[in-house]
Amino acid sequence: MNNLQTQTMKHMLTPTQGNWEEEPASRHGCHTPSTSNDNSPVCIKHRCKMRPVVLRGLSSSGAAGAAGRWFCILCAREEYSVRVEEDEARNRNVEQKIREEKRCEILQLQQKIGIGKRYMKLRFEDYCPTCPGAEKALAICTRYAASFASALENGDGLLLLGNPGTGKNHLSACICSQVVQQGYTALHVTVARLLGQIMSKWSKKEEGTDQDELFKFGGADLLVLDEVGVAPLNNHQKGYLFDLINLRYENLKPTILISNFNSNELGKYLENRIYDRLCQTSFVIEFTWESHRRK
Repeated sequence: MNNLQTQTMKHMLTPTQGNWEEEPASRHGCHTPSTSNDNSPVCIKHRCKMRPVVLRGLSSSGAAGAAGRWFCILCAREEYSVRVEEDEARNRNVEQKIREEKRCEILQLQQKIGIGKRYMKLRFEDYCPTCPGAEKALAICTRYAASFASALENGDGLLLLGNPGTGKNHLSACICSQVVQQGYTALHVTVARLLGQIMSKWSKKEEGTDQDELFKFGGADLLVLDEVGVAPLNNHQKGYLFDLINLRYENLKPTILISNFNSNELGKYLENRIYDRLCQTSFVIEFTWESHRRK
C-alpha cells in the first residue's frame, strides 16, 4: 500500500469535517483514559475505540489535542434514537391535542346549527341502506356534501321527501356537519320553529326585528327546513316562508327541504311561487322504503 492510499484510508476513518457537536464524553457513558497503543480512549459501555471531537476550524488531530474530548459513535447513535423517539412522542401529543380541539370546535358548530344530540355524532358511514333507493339517496347526499362549494356557487339544494323513519334527518345532519367542517355556515330548523321565531319578533312590534330573523336564516350558506307540511300555514306564515325562500333563491343560497309529503303533495301544500323556486334549484330524492324505526 503506497503513502497516498494510506493517507486516503486515514482520511476516511477519521472525521475531518465539523459534523459532530462538541459534547462531554461522560454524556455517552464514556471515559477518556487511553487503553491502546494509539492513545485512543475506549468506551466503557461498548468497548470500542472512541473518536476525537472535531472543533470548527481545526483538524481532527488539532481538535483532539486542543480539546482532549472524545465520543463513541455507538453511544451517539443510541442518544440520537432516543431523541427521535422523544420528538415523535411530542409530535403525537401535539397532533392528538389538535384533533381534540377540532372535535370540540365541530361540536360547538353543530350546536349552533341546531342539530339535535341524537344526530350530532352521526356520519354517512353510519347510514345503513336497506334497498337500492336508500343506496342512491346516500350516494347523492354524500356527493352533495363533498362538493358543497359547487352547490353554493349555483344555489343548488335538495328536496328530501317521503316516508318517516327512512333517514332523511340522518343524511341532512351529516351534510350540515361536513359543510361546517369545510368552513361554511349552516342552520337546521323546523318550519314551525322558524316561523315561531319570526312571528315572535313581529309580535313585539319592534321595527326590523322580523326582518332581522329573515336575514339570519336567509344568510346562512346552507339552510335545512325540516318538518315541512306537519301543520297548515296561514297566509301570513306563507308570506314569511316565501320571503325567506325567495331571499335565498336570489342570493344563490342552497336550501334543503325535508317533508313526509311526496312531490305532488308538497306542491299542493306550498304556494306555487314557493314550490316553483324550490323545484328549479333542487334535486328531488324520494324516500319510499319502510321505516327503520319499526324494525
